Amino acid sequence: MAPFGGIMFRLLIAALFSAAVCGGRSQRRTMKISLCVGGGSVIDGDESRGAGGSTLPYTRYLTERCAVEGSLEFFSMNIRNFGRDGISGVQGSVLYHLRPAATDRRFVPYLTAGFGNTPMD
Repeated sequence: MAPFGGIMFRLLIAALFSAAVCGGRSQRRTMKISLCVGGGSVIDGDESRGAGGSTLPYTRYLTERCAVEGSLEFFSMNIRNFGRDGISGVQGSVLYHLRPAATDRRFVPYLTAGFGNTPMD
C-alpha cells in the first residue's frame, strides 16, 4: 500500500488548492459549514453500549457548476472493561455539476473525485 503522502494525494491537494484560488472569480461564491453531533446505543446481542458521533462538513461553491467539499468525522463508544474507543476520518472532494446547482431542490447530476482516510487501530 502506498503511503498517504504519495504523489496522487499531493496532486489532488494541488488541484483542490488551484481550484479554490483560481476558479470563477466573477461568479458568486457560497460557503456552508456545520457541526452535527449525535448519540445513542450500539446493541450487540444482550449488550447495549453508549455511543456518540460527530461530523464537521464544509462545502464551497467556486462557480455555478464547481464546488469543493470535505469533512471530519468522529465516532466513539464505551467498551466495558476498556473505556472509550473511537474512530476518526477525513475526506475531501471536488464536484462538477452537469447542470447549474439549483436552489429549488431539483435533481442535479454531478461528477466527483476525492480522497478519504479512516485509520483503524
